[in-house]
Amino acid sequence: MQEIHKKKLISLSIILILFVLGFLFFLYTGLSKAEDLPPSKKVVIGYVDWPGYVGLFIAHNLGFFREAGLEVDLQKYDSLKNLSVDYSAGKLDGRTNLTLDAIHEAYDGVRHKIVAVINYSLGADMIIGRKNIKSIKDLKGKKVAYDAKALEEFFLNQALDEYGLKLKDVQSVLVPVGERTELIKAGIVDAVVTYEPHASKILDSSAYRVIYSSADAPGFIVDVWTFKTEFIKEHEETVRLFLEAYFRGVDFYKKNQKEGEMILAKQFDIKMEEATAGLLGVHILDSAENKTAFTFASKIESIFGNLRIVNKFLLSNHIDDHIRHEDKDLSAIDTDYLIDRRFLR
Repeated sequence: MQEIHKKKLISLSIILILFVLGFLFFLYTGLSKAEDLPPSKKVVIGYVDWPGYVGLFIAHNLGFFREAGLEVDLQKYDSLKNLSVDYSAGKLDGRTNLTLDAIHEAYDGVRHKIVAVINYSLGADMIIGRKNIKSIKDLKGKKVAYDAKALEEFFLNQALDEYGLKLKDVQSVLVPVGERTELIKAGIVDAVVTYEPHASKILDSSAYRVIYSSADAPGFIVDVWTFKTEFIKEHEETVRLFLEAYFRGVDFYKKNQKEGEMILAKQFDIKMEEATAGLLGVHILDSAENKTAFTFASKIESIFGNLRIVNKFLLSNHIDDHIRHEDKDLSAIDTDYLIDRRFLR
């Protein structure tokens, strides 16, 4: 009897040992799997409100970045100028950029690369004037609000040049884009350089008209993704995952346009029809179109050609005074080297 009891104790002990070993194995494999999971990769991105970034907002709001294992910190700016200042100061890993600003920043010593094209502006950038101002020629002697050393100055300078005018022919009022709507409505300025979604807030009144837009200069205003060269070097996989998730957002928009417009309207706190109107003025490139845009060509459709044309414009107009330094030769920068095609192969 005692021997039977002893055998039972041994059996129970074996079962208990096996249970403990099994539990420890479960804990070990569970921890190993947790350790095998890729850590969250953080990236800090700067942007300004612009309808052409709908793919970014979709990817962020629908969790595409998170699903890719990324922690994307979106930093919103009230002006392109302030965005450029912080980007140049090293406060951001990457940003929504313009080919114009990317060149400006390179001349100012920022080491970065263009890794993808976001969109072409086809009317969403505008110069809006009072009803009595019928063309760019009528701006002579008038007060025009814009931001210096940024897209707005480049755009205004280009429009004036087409009509035989110079920047000195207008009275410049330098304020951030968010303040220009109130200035023109209050009668303080005669015209503003602006873009969506701000433009729709002015054009909701018949007292104003568009006197020039990016539709008059197709291909010149191009938004791109730029990342710091050092960040790409140290976190190449993070940049790759970011772009994959971003293009997933673009694909979602192209297949679900109304849902994309709803996300944009909520992002900007604007009406649905304003979001729809804003997106009509931009062409957003998906990954396939990017591969074409990153093909070498001298024409404006190629990012190589666009950079060369914009750079030539900067060098041949007074705007280059803002980026010329006594110890630098602007012609020394080869804009081809601002392009990194590795993520679009």
